[in-house]
Amino acid sequence: MRNLSIIAGILFTTLVAGAKQLETHIVAAQEYQKRGDLIRAEQEIQVAVKETFDHGAETFEAARALALLGVFYQDIGRFPDAEFCFLRALKILKGISGPQDESQPALVSRLAFLYVETGRTGKAKGLHLNEYWVPLLTKSRSKYLPSILESVSGLYELQGNFTSAEQIFRRETELLTERSGKVSFDMASALNNFGFIQLKAGHYDNALDSFTKALQEWARLSGVDDLQVAMTRLGMAETFAHLGRYQESSELFGKALPVFEERCGPRSLRTADVLINYAKLLRVQKQNAQARNFEARAHRIRDEIGNQAWSRNSIDVRVLR
Repeated sequence: MRNLSIIAGILFTTLVAGAKQLETHIVAAQEYQKRGDLIRAEQEIQVAVKETFDHGAETFEAARALALLGVFYQDIGRFPDAEFCFLRALKILKGISGPQDESQPALVSRLAFLYVETGRTGKAKGLHLNEYWVPLLTKSRSKYLPSILESVSGLYELQGNFTSAEQIFRRETELLTERSGKVSFDMASALNNFGFIQLKAGHYDNALDSFTKALQEWARLSGVDDLQVAMTRLGMAETFAHLGRYQESSELFGKALPVFEERCGPRSLRTADVLINYAKLLRVQKQNAQARNFEARAHRIRDEIGNQAWSRNSIDVRVLR
């Protein structure tokens, strides 16, 4: 549960009738989420989805509203709900546009992020990223090529092919540098996400370098979301733990956990992930009582939420009719 850094920025921005009303709900939802009010944030986006469907279920606006709802669910760790929204939105787009339309690769890249970060190799391969989308987007010089490449890199890592993952990452960063320079949200995200790939591959010094550069990028950018920074701090905390730098790791876990609890919710799978990894560090530091507390919280979350079947969705499907 890792690749969080690119949020709504990768989603298509097709101008459609009523888009201003949709944006009003989305802005309100983002503000509620920043305050930790996830219930009202979800309600705002669901209202946006319902209103767009009232004006036509097979439209770009309906697909975009669904995609944004999916981003929200992926953001807070409700992965089955996110998948349901992305697939429903993609079905709409396939019915009203061709693959050359930028809206389709935007959504495919989002769905690919979801599959890669949750370790669903087969589903990620089924999107045919390297075989179909990379050549197509390379030919059209699409702005979504870097985000597709990022998922390809993650897929190679899932398959145990770190060399290919690194090659694809280098290609992605070259494209981002060519288009936006060395400082950008996309570059910071790429560094963050590749840091997790290096971490999982056991390349701890390199992972620390990537996370450090990502934090430096976030510091240079204005309007950075605290959840994006917390994700990078989480990566650094886990890396420091592997390097035996326990005090530095503990300090970073301590900064990241409250952000996940507030922004993703105290009962989110993302929060459970942080609790489990923080507990491992506390065990090493002989702080067993606090470690047991965190482990118990994480297990309750996973028992309650984490065992959802991927075919199941818990959103109010009435808004999608």
